[in-house]
Amino acid sequence: MKREIAGITKSQYSIQVLDTLFERPVFSTTAFIERSSIPKASAMRILGELRGQKVIEVLREGRGSQPTVMLFSKLMAIVG
Repeated sequence: MKREIAGITKSQYSIQVLDTLFERPVFSTTAFIERSSIPKASAMRILGELRGQKVIEVLREGRGSQPTVMLFSKLMAIVG
């Protein structure tokens, strides 16, 4: 996963992304930003890239002040 995430994100934050995803595989976008300490714009771009590559998926779209809830589906596929 380390190489895959680094290849997808092409980001200096790839290790922080991976650590955060393994720490909490079901998460809100707000919680991801807080836990990873990645700047919001970068975190949202990275989450979009991971979603596009089907590494994570949306469980519930955000509405108003409610953040989007996502799932680290690649990990859940291994565990489940």
